[in-house]
Amino acid sequence: MQRKKQLVIFLTISLVILLFVVTISVLSRETTAVPEEKTPVESTESTASTEPSFAIIRQPENMLFVPGSCITLSLKAQGTGLQYQWYYRKPGQTEFSLWNGRTHSSELVAPVDSWDGIELYCTVTDGENHSIDSDIITVSKGKTLTVLGVGDSICSGRRNGSKGFVGDLGLPYLNAGVSGSSLSTVRTDVTNIPDQLLQVTDFDPDIIIAEGGLNDLYRNAPMGEIPTQQADSIDSLDPSTIMGGMQKLFLIMKEKYPDAQHCFLITHRIFRNGVYLVTTPNEAGYTQRDLHDAFVACCKVYDIEVIDIFKESPMDTRDFSLLCVFNYTSDTDPEWEESRSNETDYVNGDGVHPLNRGYLEYYVPIIQKHIHTEMKMPEITHQPQDVTVIPGDYFTLSIEAQGIGLQYQWYYKKEEQDSFNIWKDHTFESEVVFPNSSWDGIQLYCVVTDKFGHSVISDTMTVFLD
Repeated sequence: MQRKKQLVIFLTISLVILLFVVTISVLSRETTAVPEEKTPVESTESTASTEPSFAIIRQPENMLFVPGSCITLSLKAQGTGLQYQWYYRKPGQTEFSLWNGRTHSSELVAPVDSWDGIELYCTVTDGENHSIDSDIITVSKGKTLTVLGVGDSICSGRRNGSKGFVGDLGLPYLNAGVSGSSLSTVRTDVTNIPDQLLQVTDFDPDIIIAEGGLNDLYRNAPMGEIPTQQADSIDSLDPSTIMGGMQKLFLIMKEKYPDAQHCFLITHRIFRNGVYLVTTPNEAGYTQRDLHDAFVACCKVYDIEVIDIFKESPMDTRDFSLLCVFNYTSDTDPEWEESRSNETDYVNGDGVHPLNRGYLEYYVPIIQKHIHTEMKMPEITHQPQDVTVIPGDYFTLSIEAQGIGLQYQWYYKKEEQDSFNIWKDHTFESEVVFPNSSWDGIQLYCVVTDKFGHSVISDTMTVFLD
């Protein structure tokens, strides 16, 4: 009897232990299974809800154009198997028309006068045939840009008419270049290129193209020190060196025409009188390639756009088919006029000046690639903000904008007034203002206008007195 009782107790305890082990095992498996199965699903759902698979993520923008130049229409979309189709509506038309052949996210176009005010948009379609229309943009005709050229005979147009390459760009221009000019003052009997810029009057260029240096090379002018920082003033420079003259040119350019695009053109590779100047040093010990590298370095310091004909153009005057018929002569020389009309002939000339074809094929396309003829509306990058001021205190009224030659005009409207008024003499991007008791609730906005007369209006801000 006693043994039977002990057996029952033993079996009962064993059963309890077995049930406990099984329960712990099940709970353990359920605990580890949850993150393995559910976490990835939750993460995937979260990602899908915040990242749409098909969308336009950068809309096209309103643009200005200059007749004869190009603009780039563009937008950016994300998705798979995307296709694009642009549409247009000219002024006076009520419906948009399909623009045949314009089926890319980015399109380079050359607008004409009739484009002024044209409206455009693009339809984007994905691989599942879902479509989205972009914003409608307007393309407007802007002010025609003007070009000023200074330099030596390459700029002035020897064997290419007095217009030079400056007049081949299709924009209104003034060519102040003079044959024989140099950057340095190593010779006083020739025109100094920086002085050409000083002598220009009654002309406000949008683009300046300076050129020169070969005459300095021929005349063995000293190179001078390549700058590592901008000079404080012209007086600190040595104008008898090439680098001194070049820095003087850049300082005048920036001070006299701060809102223009500043460019320096580096001339093509020269083979002159049987000598390849690219690799053969002059008496001062440097080559045309050395001069090129110094020019590039100096332009970088002064933030001047480099138009690098030397590097970017295959033009090399060892190819005599690109040279003019006659050597250097006067603009009024009948033979020189004949040489311009007889561009198929060539002789073993001085190896410097190209035919008109040389300029049109090897100069103009590269210059047009570098000059900024795509005009943009001024853009407000930081809007004025509402402000709360303690009476007797002050605040800073400010706006930030991008554009060329920007001017500012603020307007105000007090609470009891029905319309905005011009705020005389408040024509600054940022200024400190001391409001009086009548200012509580006053509203302000700013009109920003660029040198071409294009304007944008800021958001309206409110001043509260605490």
